[in-house]
Order: sequence, then structure tokens, then C-alpha cells
Amino acid sequence: MKDNVLRLLVSVSYGVLVASCGEDETALLGNGEDKACESDRDCAPGYTCMIPPGSIDGVKECVRFEHPLDCEPGDTRPCGTNEGVCEQGRQHCVDGYFPTDDAECEGEVIAQDKDVCDAKGLDEDCDGGVDEGCDCENGATQKCGPDTDKGVCRYGEQQCVFGAWGSCDGAVYPGNVEECDEAELDDDCDGAANEGCDCVNGDERACGPDTDVGICEYGRQVCVGGEWSECDGDVYPQDEECDSEQVDSDCDGDPSNGCDCLNGETRVCGDTDVGVCEYGDQECEDGAWSTCEGAVYPEEEICDKDLLDHDCDGILDDVQGEACDADEVCNFGGCVCHPDCSVRECGVDPGCPWKMCGPCDGEEFCDGFKCVSSYEGVNALSCGSAHVCASMTNGNVSCWGGGSNGQLGVEDNELRASPESVLRLMNGVAGLGAGGAHTCTVMIDGRAMCWGVDTYGELGNGGSGGANAPNYVLWNVFTELEKIYAGSKNTCGLTGDGTGYCWGWNENGEVGNGTAGAGVQKPVPSIEVNGFGVIRMMSPGGFHGCALYETGDVRCWGGNARGQLGNGTRLDRLEPSLVSLPEPSSWVSAGGWHSCALTDAGEVYCWGYNHEGQLGAAMDAEDFAFPAVVGLPSEARSVVAGYEHTCAVLRDGAVWCWGNDSRGQLGDGGTNASQGSPVEVKLGRSAVEVCLGEEFTCARLEDGGVFCWGGDQVEQLGDGVGGVDRSTPVAVNGFP
Repeated sequence: MKDNVLRLLVSVSYGVLVASCGEDETALLGNGEDKACESDRDCAPGYTCMIPPGSIDGVKECVRFEHPLDCEPGDTRPCGTNEGVCEQGRQHCVDGYFPTDDAECEGEVIAQDKDVCDAKGLDEDCDGGVDEGCDCENGATQKCGPDTDKGVCRYGEQQCVFGAWGSCDGAVYPGNVEECDEAELDDDCDGAANEGCDCVNGDERACGPDTDVGICEYGRQVCVGGEWSECDGDVYPQDEECDSEQVDSDCDGDPSNGCDCLNGETRVCGDTDVGVCEYGDQECEDGAWSTCEGAVYPEEEICDKDLLDHDCDGILDDVQGEACDADEVCNFGGCVCHPDCSVRECGVDPGCPWKMCGPCDGEEFCDGFKCVSSYEGVNALSCGSAHVCASMTNGNVSCWGGGSNGQLGVEDNELRASPESVLRLMNGVAGLGAGGAHTCTVMIDGRAMCWGVDTYGELGNGGSGGANAPNYVLWNVFTELEKIYAGSKNTCGLTGDGTGYCWGWNENGEVGNGTAGAGVQKPVPSIEVNGFGVIRMMSPGGFHGCALYETGDVRCWGGNARGQLGNGTRLDRLEPSLVSLPEPSSWVSAGGWHSCALTDAGEVYCWGYNHEGQLGAAMDAEDFAFPAVVGLPSEARSVVAGYEHTCAVLRDGAVWCWGNDSRGQLGDGGTNASQGSPVEVKLGRSAVEVCLGEEFTCARLEDGGVFCWGGDQVEQLGDGVGGVDRSTPVAVNGFP
């Protein structure tokens, strides 16, 4: 032991001395590049990692020194192991030492990384164990996969590779659910096919209601995922609609069971249309008749001198079912005798309020309240076919001319050669309109009264018949009127808000409610006419009507055989048709078969029938469906279209007329030949307005006088002479 230690110290000392004796320093490097080291492993063979003797910094370096010799040249020793398949080799002594690792072990059979799973019983990794870590023998096979081969399921096969079973090839496992397919495969491999399926995918079937009668329809279902889809396209029964198309909504085979009527149907309702009574209208709604709208039912008779049959029994102002005798009047509930009624006196007789005036002495006239030498304050003039009426500032109306239909409003139906006051206009007149053979007024309370012929419902009293004394127009359709206009066979009224109502003749749609045919017996809203805005003026004519709107537009409707609607055609129109005028208008007038308008610039345009030159445009055409300008000497303030002639009042008060002059109605004192251009009336005084009858003309003058000229067959000129035509104006009796 001592020898060995001594030999080590000597070796170290020798090595150090060698280094210090100038040996090449690179020989001391463990890796041939650097002296520094951490352990012997960092040093080359024959060097040791240590702090050199005398080192100042204490850093380890590779230092060469001599070891004691382990062996003699030619010596060998065994190396490796003999475990398992391994075999030991031999190491040889080199320079007195044996190698320090197994790399120089000759003839050695070394261990493999792990045992080979070949079932040979060899310990290939030489660890003393055989085939450890092997699950199987390489190359061996076995079944794998599901635990059944029922239904679609199939076993697979595994092969042993390196001691472990490989992937399972060819295995078919159960599905989560049955596919419910047409092939009826057992997809979940439980021994039954399509269990839990309501249907087979792709199948279809009818669904929905249990009938396809009426509106009902079967739907269709499709099988998806073994379940039936929602029913598509099915229509189920509904409540019966009771519609006019007779659709069987409840699908029972009867399209209108439980319906009192069919929706949209209408019918007349109410008790009667005699007297003030009126039929109403009902409409079918949801299979039942609505309440009766617009019906007026009988009431207790009111003895109020209005000549209305309130109890609708066909007798006016009757008491206990009997009319008053000729010498009696109905007075607030009973018939009473008034002997003084036989005395016709001017003014209101307290005992006979229904007789307001009688003849006056001498040359006086009864103005409705007192006898006067002349009428005062004429504020409006209106001409019918063969009669004239004038309204006074005191609220009364006087009429003259033909009265065979009661249009003069006096006690009998005789003609009058001079003006006579109309009966029973006791609350004041605010507007006046004379038509073909009837007359109407608007009272200051906004109600309308009419008298005369009622063949087509011109009086608007529900068809109670003509009257020679004023009768109230049926009042339940509107509240208050401001203006009234009478045509040849119909009447129109205008409210303060510009809403129009018409009644009477409607063969060509003259009332403007979108219908044509039978006469309209009571006022109806002119729906079509009102549809274009606020109306400023209405003018019913012979077989058509026109209106002036707040916008300045002129529209006409009704018959159009002569182009009187001014729309370029000769087709009748139930709705208003716009007249193409060059600028906004301020006046419109509908005549027999022609019409005229006055523009804001004072120009007059006319259109329609021109057989007698009534268009005033100096043309040879029989008729003209477009507005043609009239050649007047100056601007006009108004224009009136008559039966076959036309007149205009100029702004200087002159009156010019044109058209038919067969009875002197143009007032030019000429040969009674028709004129296609305007001629001046030989009036000699300024006029305010004119009105035109069928074959005559009248004018109201600025000084209060009234003049007429033309035909006088029924004393319509009112000059007291009667029966003498005039081709120049004559003064009407009773006016200055």
C-alpha cells in the first residue's frame, strides 16, 4: 500500500516537473485547445483535471501524470457479460493499463435494446429476463372489434408487431341509432332491424284534415331520421266566411250554412218610402245583416204647415187619419177653421200663416210682407226653362213666367206676367236656383227648399211628388248648405267646406256619385266630384254637370254625346274629367249640350255642341270637344251657357251674347239669326249678372232693375204684357 501511494506522488511530482521544465503547454490540454477543465472527462488520456501545484487563481487544469501500471504487456482480461444471448470479450493490456470502457472489448456479443417477442425463450436484452414487456408473439393474429357480428357488425383482425397488437382491421362497430332505411339493416347490431323507427327514411304520406272538401286540402309528410316531418301544405276547416264567392270555408260541403246572407250583399230596409220616410240600406257583414242605415221611419204627424207626411200614410198634415177640409188648416195638432182664410191679403195673417200674401191695390206689388210700388234690393236672379225667380234682400223670392208644374211657388199652377211672391219662405233666403220646371232655395239656416216638378226627384223630398209651394229637401244627409244650383232635371247643393251633393235626373250619371240610371230622390254626396278637392262652384246642365275647384281646375261628368265634357272625346263619364284650359278658372257653366268657363285672366272658353254657334268661336264645326276661346272685346266677369245660346257679362257691365237667336234671345235687336260670334245686347245700362232660359235671357242691373228679352210664350219676360217676343231688353214689372 505504501508503495502505491509513493508511486502516485512520484508520478504527480514528475508530471508537474515535466510541465515546469518547458514542456510544450499544448501537451497539457485535455482537448488540445484549452487547459481549463471541470473533471477528468474534459482531459485527454493521461491527464487529470486538478488545480496545478502553486496555482494562484485556483482554476482546475488538465495535468499529465503517471498512473501506477495495471498490467504487463500481453495481459488480457474478460469484459462484458454472459447474461442471455450476450457473450464476454477480452481486453488487452496497453502501456501497462487496461481500457477504462467496454469499447475495446474484443469478441463481445452485446445486448439488444429489448427482448425480441419471438417466443424463442431468449434474453436478447441480457437483463436476466425472457420476453419481458411483450403482449404477444410477433406475427401472431387474433379477432378484434365489436363483441358481436350481428346486423351490420363485423369482427376485425389484429396482428402482433414487436410484441404489441396492431390496429384492428376490417371491424364494423354498431351505429348509435338505427338508420331507419329502406334496406332494413340492423345498424345497432342488437338483433332487430329498424326498431324505434316510426317510418322508413324517404317515405311520404298524406296528412292534415280528414277531408279535402271546400277549402280543405291534404298535406304531405316525409320520413326523415325515422320520424315523420311536419305536415306541409295542409289546409284545415275555418269558420264559414259567408262570402259572395260561395267558398266552403268549414269544409262541410255547404258553402253558406249558418249564413243569413253573403258578405257584400246589400238590400233595402225600412218600412216605406212614403212621405218623409225613406228606405235604408243594409250590408251583409260576417254572414249577418248590419243595422239599417239611413232609414227614416214614420213618426207622429206634425201639423207644422210644412206639407210633409210625417206618419207616412200618404196624407199630408192629417189628424186621426183624415186630411183637413178645404176651409180648415192643420194647426199644431188639430184641424181648425179660419174664416178669414178666404180673404187674400198681403202680409202674414196670424190665422192663416200658410197664405202669406194676396193681390195689392193699383200698381203695387206684394213683396211677401207688404205692398210696395216696386221691389227693393234684388240680390240674385235665376232662370228656368220658361220661368224666372229673383231673391230679395228682405229674404223673400218672387217668380214669374210659366207655372204649369208649380215652379213659381204660388197657390195655383197658372202663369204670371209679373213677379209674384213665393209662399211660405218665412225664414229668409240665402241662395236661389231655377231649373227646367222646378225652383230651389237655400234658407239662412242652411236648409234647402224646392218646389215644382218632381218627375226625377228634382225636389229632393224622397219622391213625395211635385209641389207648388216650397218643401224642405230631406235633411238627414247633410247639415248646412251655402249655395244651390238647379239644372234641367236635377239639383246640386254646396256646403261651406266645399262638399257637393246632388239629386234628381241621373240617366248619364249627372248626380256625380259614380252611378247612372234611375233618378235619385234625395240628396246624395257627389262622391266622384268631391274626390278632387274643395269645390267652389257647381253647375248642373241639361245632360251633364261641371264643377270649379279651389285649385282653379274645371271638371265635367255625365253625358258627352256632343263633347260637352271638354276632354277631347264623346264618351260619357261617371267620374269628373279634367277640362284642358290654358290657366286656372274662376267660373264655370253647363248648358244644354255645351259648357263654358271663365279664366282668371277674364277670357271665356266654350266647348261641346255648336249647331247654333253657341260656342262663340266663329267656327263651322257641328261640335267641338276641346275648349275654344271666345272673341270678346274685353275681359269678362261671368259667363252663362243656356240651352242653345250663351251670354257673358264683361267687367265694364256690358252684356254680349251668341248662339241661337230664333226668338230674339241675343238681345241685339237684329233679324233673329243665329250668331257664331258675340254680339252686344242693347241694354243701355250696366249689368251685374245674367240668367238664360231655353229661348230668353234676363239681366240684373247695377241700379236694381231687371230686364229680360227673347221668347215670351208663357210671359217669362215679366213685363206684364205677355205673349210678345222681344229682340231688345224690356223691364220686368216691379223692379226699377
